[in-house]
Amino acid sequence: MSEQLHENQLRQALKEHIETSEQSQSSIAKAIGISAPALSQFMNSTYATPHKLLPKIEAYLSVHKKRQIAPKKPDFVPTSISTTVINVITYCHIQGTIGVIYGDAGVGKTQGAREYCRNQPEALFITISPAYSGPKGVSELIAEELRVPEARSIRRMHRDIVKKLEGSGRVIIIDEAQHLTHRALEHLRSISDESGVGLVLIGNQEVYTKMLGRGEAAFAQLFSRMAMKENVLTNNIKQADMDLLFPLLSKEEKQFLLRIARSRWGIRGAVNVFVNSASNQDTTVTGLASVAKYMGIGA
Repeated sequence: MSEQLHENQLRQALKEHIETSEQSQSSIAKAIGISAPALSQFMNSTYATPHKLLPKIEAYLSVHKKRQIAPKKPDFVPTSISTTVINVITYCHIQGTIGVIYGDAGVGKTQGAREYCRNQPEALFITISPAYSGPKGVSELIAEELRVPEARSIRRMHRDIVKKLEGSGRVIIIDEAQHLTHRALEHLRSISDESGVGLVLIGNQEVYTKMLGRGEAAFAQLFSRMAMKENVLTNNIKQADMDLLFPLLSKEEKQFLLRIARSRWGIRGAVNVFVNSASNQDTTVTGLASVAKYMGIGA
């Protein structure tokens, strides 16, 4: 194949990809590893040295094609735990109160919260990392979601956030909330109190422990505002959840994945084993067990 023909074929393939993709041309250029102007010139056959771009474009299209045919994680399904999460958020949203959802990792807390946000655009979803664990950090994240200009003073930022939230009927969902300091938790409580919006904290056991404190008076206001609390554990996962997640598998295969889901690996571990087994084109119990062993996941 001549280089010119190869170039034209790649240009046509990339054109079709750009037309069907939901991404902007600039984001595609970034993913390829070239500038947006370079991509535009290549598409218009005006780039001076197109042969230098061909390997990058070919590699990008190859990876995209593999992603298209690769086994995917199951779409969201209303498992027992994700339904519990949605119910807590709904209550706090409607009532403008504070709720805490805490427990084991990988059971569907985040998935339930994200699904609520997909159906309720007025919900704010924020994930906390250690870098944003204090009052200023969490205020910056909320301000960004609300499109409130970031202020140098945390007092000014607090005032602007409350003003924006007052009467909005919104709910703030904080994921990985165990990273929050006590001062940040109090800061969030005051935002909820002053604005009247609901607040839901999602995390591991530590977030509930922080809310509870050790009976000190300093934690009393925080704990007394907790209108709902749900402790979700891997032991709560049901066989019916496996039926929803893996409808095409046999009873024995689902039972194998249920044992993983009820272990410290949670539903996340069961899904990962399933996806990797599907990539191997063997989702029998033997295939699942082989992949689980390779991944170091016990069932």
